[in-house]
Amino acid sequence: MEFDLTGMMEDPNWNYPIPLPDMGRQYLWLYMPLIESSLLPNNLEFAVMPGGSVYVRYVYVRTSSGWVQVINGHSNLMAGRFWWDVRSTGRVTAVGVSLIRSNLSMRTALVRMVPYSTRFQESGVAEFDTRAGFLDSSFSVKSWTLYPSFPSSPSMTASLSGSGNSVIRVVINRLTPYVPSILSGIRVEKL
Repeated sequence: MEFDLTGMMEDPNWNYPIPLPDMGRQYLWLYMPLIESSLLPNNLEFAVMPGGSVYVRYVYVRTSSGWVQVINGHSNLMAGRFWWDVRSTGRVTAVGVSLIRSNLSMRTALVRMVPYSTRFQESGVAEFDTRAGFLDSSFSVKSWTLYPSFPSSPSMTASLSGSGNSVIRVVINRLTPYVPSILSGIRVEKL
């Protein structure tokens, strides 16, 4: 089933489309055409209610070559911000979301979909003082591992500095101002 979100009711916090049952099927499909602008949309903020009854399953974007899947969700994903890489999608003209219902008799759901066009600096530097994590100032770092969450292989380098080699300095170089580099964590081992 397709539901045109251009006709939805709005207030500052929520949008209220009403997805109706689709022949008892578990999946629903929502899409939102995007207004043409000079900026490239590269992320979507999304939330669904009631919690526990409806979840985000897939996020798609409409490109010149058709619909492209950018997120394969989890069975318990109810809200979040979803990013896609404009280097591979190019200009996006619509965003689509596939919802899964755990309760097939559910007749309505609250849905919030807000696309954004976010620019980022071409490069950035992040520093992490590992002494605070170990509560110890008298050690050196033996090894560290960076865990990026988006993109899967960002362009970045890392080095150690500070007294006792305790400060990890990460330099991130972005290939486009529309693609962020998001680190989900750093694993540090001390000597």
